[in-house]
Amino acid sequence: MSFTLTAVKNSETAVVMRASNGIVIATENKLPNFLADEISTHKIQNICNYMGVTYSGIEPDFEAFMLVKGIAEVTQDFTQLSDVRPFGTGMIVCGYDENRGP
Repeated sequence: MSFTLTAVKNSETAVVMRASNGIVIATENKLPNFLADEISTHKIQNICNYMGVTYSGIEPDFEAFMLVKGIAEVTQDFTQLSDVRPFGTGMIVCGYDENRGP
């Protein structure tokens, strides 16, 4: 198994639950060691007022993916290159639409 898949597999659990009137995002927030500042680690991010995202894996890789369109463009670019490593993050992106719901 590659390093990146191992990073996602060994990372914290992230789950999303869909309700009729919204979405609940939950994740573990394990600190790598006792010196880490828990305020500086954010596993759930707002993309805008009706979209959110959570992830498992390598935080710096996640930071490269903060917009959905950007996610598609970056991952497509990286599939075309042979001299870069794959990203070590898995994400759940959710949103809410007034007509279609969560």
